[in-house]
Amino acid sequence: MTERGNINREIIKNNMLLEQAKEMLMLAKQELHSAQYAKIKNTAVSVKNEVMEMITKVRERKGRLDLPIVSGIIDSIIIFYGEYVWTFV
Repeated sequence: MTERGNINREIIKNNMLLEQAKEMLMLAKQELHSAQYAKIKNTAVSVKNEVMEMITKVRERKGRLDLPIVSGIIDSIIIFYGEYVWTFV
């Protein structure tokens, strides 16, 4: 075992640690994106359900569908969450 050999072994060990850290970071990023996606999806589904309940209540109360406010709600949702919302609606 030479000094140069010890240095090379240390470099190899550190490179392995670096690669492991990179893989862990990549997995953490994937989990973060999955969590963000789930949150957006749940919010979109919740808003969709609220709008559907509102439509049902108006239809039951008036006997017809008369919802001038819905387009404003949908526009607000799109502005807040982007076109991404339409994937879930």
